[in-house]
Amino acid sequence: MNRSLLVLCLLLLAACSSAPSTTPPPPTTLPEEEASSGALEALLGNGIPPDERPAWHATPLTEVITGSAFTLADYAGKTIYVQPITAGCAECLLQQMEVQTAKERLNPEQYLFITVSADPSDMLRNYATRYSFDWLFATATPAFFADLMTTFGTEVTTLTDTPHFIISPLGAISTLSTGQQTTDQLIAQLTAAAGA
Repeated sequence: MNRSLLVLCLLLLAACSSAPSTTPPPPTTLPEEEASSGALEALLGNGIPPDERPAWHATPLTEVITGSAFTLADYAGKTIYVQPITAGCAECLLQQMEVQTAKERLNPEQYLFITVSADPSDMLRNYATRYSFDWLFATATPAFFADLMTTFGTEVTTLTDTPHFIISPLGAISTLSTGQQTTDQLIAQLTAAAGA
């Protein structure tokens, strides 16, 4: 096992082995009332040309239901919500339930939800099936998570803090959000990102 893979595995284990907190950390994204296009423009910027996007944007991920490969770049033009999880994380599950409700209320032609994990494909597939989650669940390589850490820092692997981010239709990447988000907060941020 190479050194970077070992470090990544240790980070993910440490992030998920801590006891669930009684109070989830506060959100670090824009509150619903501030999710105007102007406020989100400051968060997302005006877009990033394809050749200037981070390496993880074009790194292949493996969808666990079909086994097919895809990249985030394949979905350019959509507003994309991305959340790293592990199947044993209670906080991750709570956030995924809010994601499920938000997904049901948004147009699938405009919005895409992706859950990524270092868990084995069969474990992640069983997790998605067990809770009837019907969006993209994908396994990612250690290189993908290492690239995410280059963009967002190690907090992107502190999975009990429910890290997640949004990619606008123009490829602009939000700051990393942590803490539980309600359905209404997610919808406000996603719809604002779609219009940014």
